[in-house]
Amino acid sequence: MLQIHTRSYSVSDIRRPICTSLGSNSPFCPPEAMNTVNCSLYGWNVTSSLDFSGVKLSVIEVSNKEVDIIHDDITGVERGPINIILSGQCCYEKVVLSATDENGFPARCVYVLSNEPMKDMQDFVTGQNTPSEGMVSMRIEQGMVSMRIAETFDLAVDFYIFE
Repeated sequence: MLQIHTRSYSVSDIRRPICTSLGSNSPFCPPEAMNTVNCSLYGWNVTSSLDFSGVKLSVIEVSNKEVDIIHDDITGVERGPINIILSGQCCYEKVVLSATDENGFPARCVYVLSNEPMKDMQDFVTGQNTPSEGMVSMRIEQGMVSMRIAETFDLAVDFYIFE
């Protein structure tokens, strides 16, 4: 007796999106940048590669609207990789790059910009003499007060802390 078995196999070239950082994953922003007064003075940029195949990407986005994102047009593209360039200021601790294909499968790259937490600081100018005499500025951070004197002159300061 002869038996015949028939089988069908399907081969697919579908790769879900995979996000890879090209370059360093170390923090991009120095500790002195991680406060609300200085953060806009420091910048960062990173390049990522997004690989996928067989299913079109539906969206590429970042977690912060203030981050600049540059990438090729993904309309109709069914195969990667594509390079993505992100850049911004050091005004947040991390940024997440997300991509989703048309079937809803996500890919994410997380970039830690600093190991330091962002500090909320206020910068106040408290007094100013004539320009030739100098300027005093005061900074308040989490209940601590620091002063900076632009030029030398006599100064008397009283601090009162109320709780």
